[in-house]
Amino acid sequence: MINYKRISIYTYTALVILVIGIVTKLFLVDMDMGSRFRNFNHQFLVSDFIFILAAIIFLLGQLFRVIKQNKKSTITDKTILIHLMLLMPLLFTLVSLPFLETFMPNQPLDDSIVSSVYKGVVIVAILGYFTWIVLFIITMVRQVFYILIKKD
Repeated sequence: MINYKRISIYTYTALVILVIGIVTKLFLVDMDMGSRFRNFNHQFLVSDFIFILAAIIFLLGQLFRVIKQNKKSTITDKTILIHLMLLMPLLFTLVSLPFLETFMPNQPLDDSIVSSVYKGVVIVAILGYFTWIVLFIITMVRQVFYILIKKD
C-alpha cells in the first residue's frame, strides 16, 4: 500500500510536468529552441526542456525530503509549499508555451488580451523565480547550519 503522505508535492508536480511533456512530444507543436541561438546547430525541443524541468523539480523535492528527515532539521511542510508556490508561475509559463503555439500560432503579442495577461504572468513568474532563489539560498544555508552546528 502506498502511503501518499510520504510522497512529496514536488513529486506530484514533476509527474504533471512529465505528462505535459509527453503530450507536447506527441500531440502539440514541439518548437526547436536551439534555432533561436546563433551558432547552435543542435536540436533542442521544448518537450526536452519540459522533461529536464520535471527532473529538476523531482530532484528538488528529494533534496527537501532528505533535509526534512534529519532530526536536527527545522524545515516544515509550509516552507516546502512556499518554495513550490514561488516556482508555480514560472512552471506555468514554461509549460504553457507549447499550448499557446499550437492553439494560437502567429498571434501578435501587442494587441490581444491574452497577450497582456500572459505578460503579467511572465512578470510574476520572474519576480517569483528571483524571490525563490534568495529564499532557497537562505533556507539551505540555515538548514546546513542547524544540521552541522546545532547540538542535540
